[in-house]
Amino acid sequence: MTKEVRLLPFDSIIMMFGQTPNSIRSVLILFELFLLVHISVCNSQKWDHFMFAQAWPPGTCADAGKEHHTCHIGSQVKSWTIHGLWPTLGETKGPTSCNTSWTFDFSKIASLASQLKTYWPNLYNDTTQDSFWEHEWTKHGTCCTDLAATSGEHNYFASGLTLNQKYNIQQILSDSNVVPSKTTMYSFDDFLNAVQKATGFPPVLQCTITEQNGEKYHLIDQIQICLNKDFSPRSCSDNTVYPLGYYHSKGDNSTMASIGKGVKNDLIGRRSHHHYHGPPQSSCSKKYKFYYPPIHQV
Repeated sequence: MTKEVRLLPFDSIIMMFGQTPNSIRSVLILFELFLLVHISVCNSQKWDHFMFAQAWPPGTCADAGKEHHTCHIGSQVKSWTIHGLWPTLGETKGPTSCNTSWTFDFSKIASLASQLKTYWPNLYNDTTQDSFWEHEWTKHGTCCTDLAATSGEHNYFASGLTLNQKYNIQQILSDSNVVPSKTTMYSFDDFLNAVQKATGFPPVLQCTITEQNGEKYHLIDQIQICLNKDFSPRSCSDNTVYPLGYYHSKGDNSTMASIGKGVKNDLIGRRSHHHYHGPPQSSCSKKYKFYYPPIHQV
């Protein structure tokens, strides 16, 4: 929560110094103006909703190489995980990294560690365990401390965990018969309609492409929904585009099985790891179907 800063009246400051030389008076005036500007900037961060991003671990691991990381899915991870809870303004990026003085302190979320490892885990095993949480807090959490539900590190992560259960993507998809499979392929509309049925609004879908033995496969990577400040669903104003290089080739079940087992693959395509610029855009093709493979601990 933002700390209240009270400025002393100028006359009070003058009394502290007694007969203050004009040079010191000028410095004090400039200092007061600096504080006013600084506080104004800190309080001017504007945002009107959240983008809540959940990731499918096989998609995250398929994309790890492109992110220059190695991936590990622990035995405790059995469903969609949280990528982030991002304060957003309209259809623009951010705000982000709103206060560098609010440094990450793991002790403030230590009581949530078990839940975070299960539902908001760092799957990149070549980074420190809490580096992902530190990134999400410093880049995004510091920008929504004006809301009681996300005021401070503990509240921010606790709210994300609550939302992961409230908007349980795996259950939402299952209710519409969209379930993990090594062989079944799903369309863009299969995912979109399932989430829209549950929330009332279309999500932003993110896919990645993995390649093995010259064959390329679309995989579901993330599902992002937009929420008002009271965490009720709202529109993301989604305008779907198809990134260059996205195309599909028929494959066989053995390739998907190897992907599920965590075989290291070369990757193409993109993962929306950060906020969008302009209207939020889905990266899953409407033209071709894609995979939603089961989670395998790797």
